[in-house]
Amino acid sequence: AIFRSWLGRRAFALEPHEDRGQCEVPKQLGFEIQQATGYGITGLNICLENGSGGRLTVWNLRPDEETRDRFGVRYTGSPYSTEWLAGVDQVHLDVRPGDIYLFNAGHVHAVEPVRELDTQRVTLSGILGFADDKTVVSWT
Repeated sequence: AIFRSWLGRRAFALEPHEDRGQCEVPKQLGFEIQQATGYGITGLNICLENGSGGRLTVWNLRPDEETRDRFGVRYTGSPYSTEWLAGVDQVHLDVRPGDIYLFNAGHVHAVEPVRELDTQRVTLSGILGFADDKTVVSWT
């Protein structure tokens, strides 16, 4: 896992993205995370600090290779424009210290900024996926 702090003050502290693209980077050839693309990719976060705001937004959209190529994000999964996402169903998850949440990280998701200037959003984060029917791998 990795500790992360998002301090951005625009519409999103962490822009809309998905985490599948990083699994397909050619440099990852032979590593287990490439096998995880045949299964679901799960984002795991433990909220350690968060003021008001800092919600997780998840869109009901899992981009395919063609879509990632069209947006030039094939191996990064980031960023997707909010204009393109307009009209796509979304869920907002209010996050509080102590919350543990998992979600399908193959869906486009983003993190909103916290509202107080002296507060930051800190999480312990990781990504999980099955490499085969019995093996779970994790990465950051």
